[in-house]
Amino acid sequence: MATSFASMQAFSPNVGIERIIASFEGPGASVLPQSTRIVPSEGMTGLASLHSLYASAWDNSLTNFLQPRLSSRELLIPGILASRLRQAKKEINELARQKKSRALRDTALMLEEDEDMKELLDTYRNLLLQG
Repeated sequence: MATSFASMQAFSPNVGIERIIASFEGPGASVLPQSTRIVPSEGMTGLASLHSLYASAWDNSLTNFLQPRLSSRELLIPGILASRLRQAKKEINELARQKKSRALRDTALMLEEDEDMKELLDTYRNLLLQG
């Protein structure tokens, strides 16, 4: 199958892919339809209608998923949660030393950073209240 110079010229690197495909006259010589540009807002009409249809159900399921469930209501008493977190940090530190587990050590570090951040937040809050 001999290729002519004209057919090779269509595959020049400075020619867009649409022109290459449109100029190709191979077996069947099918012509592709003109490309249409769709603005993203026009393409979202179906999605927007689905969102309006299921918005309340989605919001309710997301709220139910994110809402914390407390098995012990005493955690809401000021100071109880902080003391329980400190106790958990101590126990996790001990387990991390015994088992030499990196995951437990990282968990203990995360709890320690959380405690430090809460102390910093308390300091800033107190400074703001002092004026």
